[in-house]
Amino acid sequence: MREETDVLIVGLGPVGAALAVYLGGMGVSAIAIERDAGVYPLPRAAHLDHETMRLLHLAGGAEAVRQASQPLSAYEFRNAAGELLMGFRADRLAHFFHVPSADA
Repeated sequence: MREETDVLIVGLGPVGAALAVYLGGMGVSAIAIERDAGVYPLPRAAHLDHETMRLLHLAGGAEAVRQASQPLSAYEFRNAAGELLMGFRADRLAHFFHVPSADA
């Protein structure tokens, strides 16, 4: 089997998936390949800043992310005992979400 394409995207993580959406929206033919057959099974969390939300808005996905995420204006990093190691307030509103939910 042979197929011609303008772009081959290797890896469908957040960047590869976003690139596929953007290229498709611009009319560029792209094939995306991923070695893993399913969603990564372990819990993860992520932070999206205002610039990422702007890009998601351009791709048409910002509202879905807003509905699936929680606004986050401060960060706390704690050790295994729950003791605060450091914390700071975000200068702009960010969104926190559960990664496996977004992967599905």
